[in-house]
Amino acid sequence: MLLCALIALTMAPPMQTGNMSWYGEGFHGDSTAFGEIYDMNMISVAHRTLPAGRVVLMEYHGRYSLVLVTDRGPYVSGRVFDGSRVLFKWLVREDCHLGVVPVNYWVLPFRIIRPTMLYNL
Repeated sequence: MLLCALIALTMAPPMQTGNMSWYGEGFHGDSTAFGEIYDMNMISVAHRTLPAGRVVLMEYHGRYSLVLVTDRGPYVSGRVFDGSRVLFKWLVREDCHLGVVPVNYWVLPFRIIRPTMLYNL
């Protein structure tokens, strides 16, 4: 998948920047907007407008992650993404105390659809 992402970057829109927060315990185990069960220990993000399964490459201080959009949000002004707890810890390398960080991201021109997402496309 990483090779596909690198190839897709040549076709992707330019890098964008936005703030990412994280969501965890209070939502763990709940259904997402796309019908999946939110797991704060799986890499995923919520975004207000990107479709279910859209793949996003995110970067923070030289650390990269491919992320799947699995939910809607954030609903707080000034934030572009709500990341899962494990994504935030991976990118930021903090114990989630920062709360909100600026990330660079590329919206890749492909989607990964899982069976649990099919009824909400």
